Amino acid sequence: MAALAKYGYDSPEGRTALRTINRAHGWYAIDNADLLYTLSAFVFEPIRWIGRYGWRPLVAQERVAAFHFYRNVGLRMNIRDIPGSYEDFEGYNREYEALRFAPAPGGRRVADHAVDVACHWVPGPLRPVMRTMVIGLMDEPLRRAFAYPEPRAVADLARLGLRLRARGSRLLPPRRRSFYDHPPKVRSYPGTQHDYTVDDFGVSAPTAVEPRWRGRT
Repeated sequence: MAALAKYGYDSPEGRTALRTINRAHGWYAIDNADLLYTLSAFVFEPIRWIGRYGWRPLVAQERVAAFHFYRNVGLRMNIRDIPGSYEDFEGYNREYEALRFAPAPGGRRVADHAVDVACHWVPGPLRPVMRTMVIGLMDEPLRRAFAYPEPRAVADLARLGLRLRARGSRLLPPRRRSFYDHPPKVRSYPGTQHDYTVDDFGVSAPTAVEPRWRGRT
């Protein structure tokens, strides 16, 4: 996704990134409504997060630009029925969550693995605290869907810490280096960013997939 943002979806690097994304999704039979919701999450979740914890909220032009960028990504992924406006797409995002978010054992397993990734970014003794903080920062519909309890005290401290960070960031001078040219080390992968190319990501044919969830064979 960073390659798409840095180089554009019609650049050679962007087309390589899209092939990698489509290859990874192609192993599975994914409902178009699920693809459409996931695409909408790339638009609206960062906007909401920045609105809560960023040093300033995004202006209207930035929000609409995010919509058009990911709408074009979705078109190149052959996702169907993408709404034509920011407001309609946000309405779909909200409606999908209201209708389809519900606890399920499989969803909880995926959530636990995702939370564990963040927990491994810190030393072992701090991982229980990190887990509580990550769960506490989830919004209520997501937390209910994963059947996580709300850790109120730790969650309140985490939110306060992020808001204080945002206030402090407002006082800093403008950044002089691009995030895309100098990204932080991704702790979930060994080595450095230079050890991988976009084409290296994704998986080969997965094993033990139920026939109803198989895409291409």
